[in-house]
Amino acid sequence: MDTLSFLNLGGQELIIVLIGGALLQILTVVNCLKSHFVEPVDKIAWMMAILFIPIIGPLLWIFLDQRTEERR
Repeated sequence: MDTLSFLNLGGQELIIVLIGGALLQILTVVNCLKSHFVEPVDKIAWMMAILFIPIIGPLLWIFLDQRTEERR
């Protein structure tokens, strides 16, 4: 039986997905840490979202951060 048979992911595919997700998370954490925020609480909230919501948090940062850059 495969590792995740309902997703049709074997061992190699699962490793690629996990490494890709971890890389996405690391890059968004670094980007968030380098970003300037008016309120420090905003940076803490984004960091918590990125770290504790594995795939959705980094994707939200990628798509919503560009909108907040235009307002600054």
